[in-house]
Amino acid sequence: MEKISEKNIENRNLLSEKAGKVWQIRMSVIFVLYTVFSGILFFVLPLLCIVFLSAVVMIYVFMMFYYIPAVMKLVSYRFEKDRVILKKGLFTRREIVVLFSKIQYAVMFEGVIEKRMGLASINILLAGSDVILWELSRDDAAALKKAIDDFLHQPSEELQA
Repeated sequence: MEKISEKNIENRNLLSEKAGKVWQIRMSVIFVLYTVFSGILFFVLPLLCIVFLSAVVMIYVFMMFYYIPAVMKLVSYRFEKDRVILKKGLFTRREIVVLFSKIQYAVMFEGVIEKRMGLASINILLAGSDVILWELSRDDAAALKKAIDDFLHQPSEELQA
C-alpha cells in the first residue's frame, strides 16, 4: 500500500504551477463570450455596447495581469499526517484546517481544460460543508484522495476490540 508521504506530498504546497494558466484560459473564454454578446448588442444599442465592452476589457485586463497571478501566489494546500490545510484569500487571509476524521467522503474530478493540462480537483465533503482543492497535479490529487480513502476505510479501535 502506497502512502502519501512516499509521494513527497507531505508538508509542501500542492497547488500546481499550471493552475494560473487554467484560470487565464477560463477568463479568456468568458471574455470571448462577452465580446460576442457585445457584438450582438451593438446592433440594438451601439452606445451601451461601447460602454459595456470597455468595462469588460478593463475587468479582463485586471483579472489577467493582477488578480489571477496574485491569487495563485496566495493560495496553498498542505497535507499533514491527519489533516489538509488550505490557505487562501487576497484581501482577507483564511486558513482552513480539514481533519481527516471529519471528512465524510472525497471526490476527485477533472474538467475539460484540467484534463488536457494534467490537473485534477478534489471535493472534500464534511458534515454541513465542503472544501474544494482546485488544480492539483493529477498525481498529487490521486495520492491525496487515496490517503483520504485509506484513512476513512481503516478499521476503528472500537471495532477491533
